[in-house]
Amino acid sequence: MSTKKAKILNPKIGKRSLPYILVLPMVLMMVVFYFLLIRPQQKKEKLRIKMIDSLQKGDRVVVFAASDLMPEAMNCLGVN
Repeated sequence: MSTKKAKILNPKIGKRSLPYILVLPMVLMMVVFYFLLIRPQQKKEKLRIKMIDSLQKGDRVVVFAASDLMPEAMNCLGVN
């Protein structure tokens, strides 16, 4: 059987299949990154926005800050 007939019968033989083989791992990596990194971050952001929108006047909010910034923030607020 000649190579021309073999390529017609099996299109994966030769250079035709190479781009698909190279692109497939990249597509799989993007799908994995989406489900492991991007989607959970979007869910957290939606929850944070929903929580901020639900705040009303008079609600108490606890703010976490770095320990070295805390004295400066306390001084700005007038707390000794």
